[in-house]
Amino acid sequence: MMRAWARAVPASLAAVLLLSAAGTGGGRTAPVGQPVEMSAEVRAHVERLASADAHERAEAAISLGQMERRAAAAVPALAALLGDTALLERWRSNVGEDVAEALGNIGAPAVPRLVAALEDGDRVVRRNAVLGLRRIKDPRILVPLARTARDVDPGVRCEVVGALGMMGDVRVVGPIIIALDDDDAGVRTCAAAALGRVGDVRALFPLLAALRDAHGAVRSGAALALGSLGDGVAVVPVIALLADADAEVRASVVHALGVLKDTSAVAGLIAALGDEDMHVRKGAALALGQLRVTEASGFLVEALEGASPALMVSVTWALGQITGEKFGNSPEKWQAWWQEQSRGEDEQ
Repeated sequence: MMRAWARAVPASLAAVLLLSAAGTGGGRTAPVGQPVEMSAEVRAHVERLASADAHERAEAAISLGQMERRAAAAVPALAALLGDTALLERWRSNVGEDVAEALGNIGAPAVPRLVAALEDGDRVVRRNAVLGLRRIKDPRILVPLARTARDVDPGVRCEVVGALGMMGDVRVVGPIIIALDDDDAGVRTCAAAALGRVGDVRALFPLLAALRDAHGAVRSGAALALGSLGDGVAVVPVIALLADADAEVRASVVHALGVLKDTSAVAGLIAALGDEDMHVRKGAALALGQLRVTEASGFLVEALEGASPALMVSVTWALGQITGEKFGNSPEKWQAWWQEQSRGEDEQ
């Protein structure tokens, strides 16, 4: 008779879970590669993976992930749940995502199963396999991930380029640059962010081209990535986007200019202190503080007039960075200080 907990899942999945829980030959499972001894603790969690309750399945997966390589024998049972889409309202995720994290925490023993899952017919399985692989530092995953960057599903492609960007391997730059020309704007956005993390100069001109993308999220990501690259060639093209119609793009631009720290951006950043979007104004103030250009002091003091508490914090921080004065978040003290500075200049 099938155990009660196995009736909660499809027959094919139940078979995998039953085999894992029972073990093969003296408590061993048969994952890809050599059999691994299954401890009583691991077996108990594996049995919970077949619970009818989604939260119990997720908690079992999390517990196995916390055991890391000691839970290697659970890899087949966990891999069988990569497509579990049961929602977990408490955690704003689903079971399959927690399973992917657990497999990633188990590490190298899970790589063969996760790589095999990249070829699954279910896009949810493929996506979650990528989520698991991105947590593992293993050279075996680079080629399969790069191949999956051509997946038919844009959500999978986006996760793949994100995973490639986290690998810290220069060989990933080519596949990510190709993704920057993807038909899907979401994938292009993911590619821009990934190139910013990699920080390879080969991405410079593709990212400059992406500043002209029709989608604001892509332009925003490209600007941030160019800031991360730190190449002065990007300064003028990025400054030009201070006039972008999309406030999110302008906010990314002022952030990038603060990172690039090129004084040719000062005039544009001062003008951005009057932007209609509060996030742009905050970012402009922070960028001016990073550049530490004294000519911005008066404009920053003016920006304190009627400023929201959040904007005030950014502006007074910038003033402190530029002037070395310690007036905190008091607009009155900064305004009095500026009046005194202005009188001194007039007397000279």
